[in-house]
Amino acid sequence: MTDELKPCPFCGGEILEARQYKSPHFSVWWFVECRSCRAKGTECIRTDLRPSPKVEDDEARSRAIKAWNRRSPQSNNDTQKGSAS
Repeated sequence: MTDELKPCPFCGGEILEARQYKSPHFSVWWFVECRSCRAKGTECIRTDLRPSPKVEDDEARSRAIKAWNRRSPQSNNDTQKGSAS
């Protein structure tokens, strides 16, 4: 899994960050955030909270990046917007 992030689907920004949030109750989430418009991707929780969760952390981070990079396919009408008919 590559850590390469696609540009923001909302503003086209390319300054993106995979971020981690730790709650006071020991839950840990990963998500991607656009630093330009602050759009935030799907939060992916780390499921294994043992003292050495490196593998789970990497897996949750990868899921957050994959969710950010997923795009809905454009319909034929979307690709023809703005073109003369």
